[in-house]
Amino acid sequence: MTHTRDANTWPIGIRLFNRPDYAEKLIASLNNQTVTVAAQSLHVIIDGYHGSLDEQRGRPDRTAEVFSVIRSAFPGAQIEQYSMNVGIAQAAFQLQSKVFASQDTRWAIFLEEDVVLAPEYLQALHHMIDLADDVPEVVKVAANQINLNYLQQPPQTDRRNFYLGQGTQAFAERLDFFKARKHLTEIYLGTFHGNQYSDRDESEVFATLAEHGVFTLMGNNDVVHDRITMALKGLHVVSAQRLLEDIGVSGETSFAYPEILLPDSNTAQVLTTTKQDLLDALEHLKTEVHLFEHKFFKDFWGGYLTSVSGHLAVRVLINKARKIFRR
Repeated sequence: MTHTRDANTWPIGIRLFNRPDYAEKLIASLNNQTVTVAAQSLHVIIDGYHGSLDEQRGRPDRTAEVFSVIRSAFPGAQIEQYSMNVGIAQAAFQLQSKVFASQDTRWAIFLEEDVVLAPEYLQALHHMIDLADDVPEVVKVAANQINLNYLQQPPQTDRRNFYLGQGTQAFAERLDFFKARKHLTEIYLGTFHGNQYSDRDESEVFATLAEHGVFTLMGNNDVVHDRITMALKGLHVVSAQRLLEDIGVSGETSFAYPEILLPDSNTAQVLTTTKQDLLDALEHLKTEVHLFEHKFFKDFWGGYLTSVSGHLAVRVLINKARKIFRR
């Protein structure tokens, strides 16, 4: 049965920067949702221009234009505009902390600036939250960003409706999970405290988080939080139906997200899914998490063996073996 709502009932956090063209497209798509978005539910952070890479590269300061886009479309929105640039990771964390400050907020929705939402995107998130609300293993839901591990380990041909996701583009997160991961996020942010996010030392990120049981070979905000979700045994669940367009053409990686074909790519309709559909997918999701993690650590081991430390470890083992055989 299709689930519908007349209005958005969860707070929405939006992180923006110095790109009014992105902001205009995102806000236009937010205004075009099948559910009514109340301005009072919007919490917006506009990261500062001063100290940013845009300033270093001589791009003009257009953050005032970004502010005007939001204020014109949603006069009652809560907007915080920074004077200094704090970077993607810190801005995202401060936004999440602000949105989750209300104790009666069990879930919240977070949007990045370089996306255009399909008209039913928020309705789909509300529907998925309703299905997952009493399924504690599901800590994030979205209708985009299928997990890239499916490229190498495709889902079974009888899989339907729900899959593992990744990333932080446009998702809803459970308050309890934010609280559970908060200390790890703060540890991560501490690895580049006093430095720009873009100047972070990824080896320091790896070494520090590894001490706390989180293993990540990349230190960017998206990947770190995907790895934290895995480490805490949470499930980031997405629909097979993708309801978002990524319009980002510039950024840290300029990464073009590949098309991932799923068994029901052409037939999936997230709004017709049921609680039983989610429960049926749950065991598949847990199995896939295990397979993805197993492969991650096998690849990690293979990389270690080719490193200087790996070569030294192999030499130690060979010398020990030689001594044993000499006896």
